[in-house]
Amino acid sequence: MTRLALAAAVLLAGCQESEPYSRANSWQPTGANAGNIGAMAVRPTDLIRGRSTTRSDARQGADAVDRVWQGRARALPAPSSTAPQSAAPAPASGTPN
Repeated sequence: MTRLALAAAVLLAGCQESEPYSRANSWQPTGANAGNIGAMAVRPTDLIRGRSTTRSDARQGADAVDRVWQGRARALPAPSSTAPQSAAPAPASGTPN
């Protein structure tokens, strides 16, 4: 059993050389990706902590949800002649596809 443990230790010690980040003359993580993203951001501090908005559109969405729950949902607008039409009409109910 001792020989097996010793053999495992010797074999695992060789794994240090195959570790890509610890080998000489190989790519090393330098934080370049984070630096590039920071350079592309208008305010790099936003990547660490966001900022609040000065306006809110929540009331419009909340009113629409209230209308649905109260059974007063507005009908969808009729399609205009400039709107794209589907390629095939929807099958009538009861007919196979």
